[in-house]
Amino acid sequence: MKIFIPALLASVLVLGAPRGAAAQDFRVTLDDVQFHNPAIRIGQGLELKENETVRGALVIGGDATIAGRVDEDVVVILGKVNLASTAVIEGSLVVIGGTAVTADGARVHRDLFVVGGHEGGASFAPGGSHVVIGTAGMGAWFAGIVPWLTHGLLLGRPIVPSLPWVWGIAGIFFLVNLLFNVLFDNPIRAVTTTLRATPLTTFMTGLLVMLLFGPVCFLLAVSLIGIAVIPVLLCALLAPAAAHARPVYGMGDQNPTSYQDKRMHGLKKLKTARYAVAWDWYKDPTQNALLSWWMGEVKAAHLNPLISFNRNWHGSSGRKKIPSLTQYKRGFKLFGRKAG
Repeated sequence: MKIFIPALLASVLVLGAPRGAAAQDFRVTLDDVQFHNPAIRIGQGLELKENETVRGALVIGGDATIAGRVDEDVVVILGKVNLASTAVIEGSLVVIGGTAVTADGARVHRDLFVVGGHEGGASFAPGGSHVVIGTAGMGAWFAGIVPWLTHGLLLGRPIVPSLPWVWGIAGIFFLVNLLFNVLFDNPIRAVTTTLRATPLTTFMTGLLVMLLFGPVCFLLAVSLIGIAVIPVLLCALLAPAAAHARPVYGMGDQNPTSYQDKRMHGLKKLKTARYAVAWDWYKDPTQNALLSWWMGEVKAAHLNPLISFNRNWHGSSGRKKIPSLTQYKRGFKLFGRKAG
């Protein structure tokens, strides 16, 4: 096939030549028709030396140094391209997410399109359009992502130890996660409970909201009235997460011996046991001992204890006086130490 195409071309040229006395004889040999293979590099660089020729060049995640000739286009994605003074590109030069360095004397016969940075000589000018989006700093920023893509993402690991900026981003994510867990502990617990109960439904609902949220906001932003609706829409999305709480079903038996019953253990869906205690339980040795007994039996039954703090209904003024916030907090803190 490689010999047939040049031979066919030569035959057409010979047959189409003018005949007669005025016709001139000429010959077309296979050496006059040259076909070059393209150069494709993924994850590595390309070096085209002087007097070397390729049909086209595609480099992804690597740098390209061109001092020879390219018959068609040169495309470099997430990399840097250096054109020497002897470089000749018959097509266009396209650089996406990188930097193009063109020396004086380098020739690009068609367009130059760069998303990143361009460092060109004073006399360099492409034959077609000259479009550069970004700065040299932007190109350097793109170049810093390439090691993370090749040594991290493609290998299935988001953290590359040799890249300092990755640790900075990981630290920011850690702090944001910690902040969300501290400020929104109850909503996060509600979300995890929902995910465990209905993982597929929750995933599909979240995916649908994520896909529709952008287009809906765009349609609202087109109209003047819709701009005022966008904040309300954001609040509508955030409010359920902050206010959502699934009901907890359990056993409210105050008698510790009830949790020794085998029939109680047969209730497979029973996960929680509730106990109501006075806010000043720590002042009464009897309540303290009863609470410890109840907690021990509930844990032995592999149930989650749920403690509610109430008034001291048995005190002299418990039915008429509500304890202060400080008194309630003291009861909470002491119980936390006891349970821990």
